[in-house]
Amino acid sequence: MAKLTKRTLQAQVEVAICPALAQCTLKTLVTPQNIDRENSNKVKQEESVLSIARIKTQARTAEADAEAYSSVAEHTRLEVEAEAHATRFAVGAAAKGACGCGGHG
Repeated sequence: MAKLTKRTLQAQVEVAICPALAQCTLKTLVTPQNIDRENSNKVKQEESVLSIARIKTQARTAEADAEAYSSVAEHTRLEVEAEAHATRFAVGAAAKGACGCGGHG
C-alpha cells in the first residue's frame, strides 16, 4: 500500500473498533485514485502557499525599491539645494568684491 493518509488511518481505527465497517470503509478509502487525489490536493495547497509567499516577497521588494528611490531623490534634492546656496553665496561675494567698497549688503 502506498502512502497512508490521515483519513485512511482514521478508517483503519474505525474498522478496528467496528469490524462490520470493513466491508465498505477501507475498500472505498484506500484506492490508488483516492491516495493520488489527496496527494495532488496537498501539492496544490503547497504550491498555493509558495505562490502567496512569492507574491508577498515581490511586494516587499517593490516597497523597499520605492523607499530606496525616494531616499536617492531626497539626497539629490538636498545636493542641488546646497549647490544653489553655494552659487548664490559665491555670486554675492563676487558682487561685493567687484565694486571694491565692501559696503553692499
